[in-house]
Amino acid sequence: MVLFSLNSGGIAYVRTVIATSIFLYSYIYVSQRKFFPFLLCVLFATSIHFSSIIGLPLYWIYHNKSAYSRYLIIFLCCSIFFYVYGRLFFSNVSLFGSYIQYKLDHYITGQDAGIDFGETISCEKAMINHLIKKGIILFFLYVYCRKEYAKNPVLRGFTNIFIAGSIIYCSLAPLSMQFGRMAPYMDCVEIFLVAFIFSCIHKRANKILFFLIIITMSIIRLCGHVFPDPLLYNYHNIIEL
Repeated sequence: MVLFSLNSGGIAYVRTVIATSIFLYSYIYVSQRKFFPFLLCVLFATSIHFSSIIGLPLYWIYHNKSAYSRYLIIFLCCSIFFYVYGRLFFSNVSLFGSYIQYKLDHYITGQDAGIDFGETISCEKAMINHLIKKGIILFFLYVYCRKEYAKNPVLRGFTNIFIAGSIIYCSLAPLSMQFGRMAPYMDCVEIFLVAFIFSCIHKRANKILFFLIIITMSIIRLCGHVFPDPLLYNYHNIIEL
């Protein structure tokens, strides 16, 4: 339930959640620098949902030591580029196989035609909501945990992956909201970051405040998917998806 509320919260996307759970387990091997067990986890997750292949670079992202100012530059460049030129960039990726080309064309042309595939908000609003949620966690990380980064590689690694999730989401969501389902492979580390922030807050009143904020955020996310627009379950092509 925690994983559902922190990510999509949608029972309709069971395969994605199962694949995300496998990725969550694979971070044990990432932190231990065991690449081949991690690779096996990626391949296993990919056999359940092909989009899992996007998580392969996470092994190197986790161990990256670049300044976070560079992450911000990469985020801005990727988001702007794909928002403006994304459809042109992905207009021909047949090199990766006809199936990938078909899925890209299916979702991109569907979104251009106004087919929402069960989504009820625009990609711009979804991106803003995503960044607000991420911004709250990053704010608390900066306020309470910034001194820990130099001596805690696990915290640094999970923060790297957490930020990478926003880069993926804000780059791909403008193409089609369905591509935003790739972000949970990275966003799932939020459950660890929340626990770490809580452990770094020493004042009882601040702990209670942070706990209430996280609970409120989770309830809002979960309710948004438990009680969605009826189209999510009545969509005429839901069997094909």
